[in-house]
Amino acid sequence: MAILHDYAIAIRKRDVGAIVDLMFDRHPPSLRFGLQTENELWDFKAGCPAPGKLHQTAWSELAIDVLAFHNPNGGVLILGIADDYSFRGTSSQTEPAPIFETND
Repeated sequence: MAILHDYAIAIRKRDVGAIVDLMFDRHPPSLRFGLQTENELWDFKAGCPAPGKLHQTAWSELAIDVLAFHNPNGGVLILGIADDYSFRGTSSQTEPAPIFETND
């Protein structure tokens, strides 16, 4: 599939615009045909866990997904995609500091 090659190049270049253009139709936002799957280059998540100690397990699971992309090809986590591969968007906003706070 030619798009996998193009996607791998966009990942290596860290070209977010190219990644978005390759993966999504814009109006309305939706995954392009044939991309409703996860593979060694991308993984979808509905959103980020809430910050804080109560969500350490969820953050640990997310960290495992991030580390899975620490390889020669790289990869990306795409937030805002539901389990049925529909575009949901996300309102998850977090800063690095609150994620690791332990004073909850």
